Amino acid sequence: MKTINIPTMGSNDTDFTNFFNIANDVMQDPINYYCFNFSNCLNLSHLGMLLIGGLARYIGEMKVTPIQLAAKNIKNIGVTFDTNSMSPSLMNSLIKNNFLKHFKETTINRFQKSPVTNYLKDKNTLNESILIEYIKKTLPSKIPKYVINNIIKKIINNLSNEIDNSYPYEQGDYIGYLEHKNTLDETTLTEYLESGWLSKNRLKLSPQLKSEIISRIVEIFMNSYGHGVSNQVHHNLGVYSCGEYDSKLKQLHLSVLDFGIGIAKNVMTTHLDITDQVDALNWALQQGNSTNTDSINTDIPRGLGFELLRKFVMANEGKLRIYSNSVQACTTSNGVFETQESKFSFPGTLVSITINCDDKYYILTNETTHTAYF
Repeated sequence: MKTINIPTMGSNDTDFTNFFNIANDVMQDPINYYCFNFSNCLNLSHLGMLLIGGLARYIGEMKVTPIQLAAKNIKNIGVTFDTNSMSPSLMNSLIKNNFLKHFKETTINRFQKSPVTNYLKDKNTLNESILIEYIKKTLPSKIPKYVINNIIKKIINNLSNEIDNSYPYEQGDYIGYLEHKNTLDETTLTEYLESGWLSKNRLKLSPQLKSEIISRIVEIFMNSYGHGVSNQVHHNLGVYSCGEYDSKLKQLHLSVLDFGIGIAKNVMTTHLDITDQVDALNWALQQGNSTNTDSINTDIPRGLGFELLRKFVMANEGKLRIYSNSVQACTTSNGVFETQESKFSFPGTLVSITINCDDKYYILTNETTHTAYF
């Protein structure tokens, strides 16, 4: 077992560096069993939740052979969250933001492991036939059949109850961490963005501008399926996101993560004349450019949808960050993208937006009812 110490994480540049440092450590050694320890973690922002949740799913989808396990002297691979090392405030935050409810208790706490996972067809189904055969082999042959059957019934009932309780944390009051699997529910996502993340009491937007922003964010999710999920090696991995409202700084954050081929490599695959990742990401950020694989439906040309978001964060003095492969693009104080090689090589894409919740009323420039801040 390898222990990873999770630090306190916010949403600034240093925290993004910590994100990729930890991600690289784990993803460069995926055939291992990790324990995430939170003794030094006072708080986890949306970025931290996205990190540990995404890595847990990434390691969980690794294909491993007995020879590989033997070479590492481990019985299986995976990630556990050591809740015993969490402070009460951190635990409450992970519950409130709907993070822990996505993970089974056996995944969450290494001190509360259960044998139930050996007899599961999937996360909610007991494989009774395998369990019955196992019990019969382990019990003495001289025991009467009716006694064996009673024992089997009791064990199955106990394990069934354990399955019901294997997701021990109730739903929180704020939808922060989300896992989007094989398909994207655009309706549910739009409702979450409209009534939850971009609620009226946090940010003042005209209905038209709000609709445009939500549309562009939904496009980011769709792009993650197009250049991400559809092309990734581990097909069961989905798209992961986490939103957050920082009441102290009065900022909204939203980050979207996938483990696919990445934007830069996707562009270079479809445009052979582009051989540099910085050039590839710059090409993708230009309004109207599309590889025709940036959406779930590959026959629909769709750009990355960043231009309107870039203009909005410029007016709002927010931040838009894109990390993919070995490059990154972040908006400057002037609102333009600064694209450069990254210190990290990330097999996927992370998009993050930060919006300041000020007292201004934001509208599109073609709206004339109010003074336009955008």
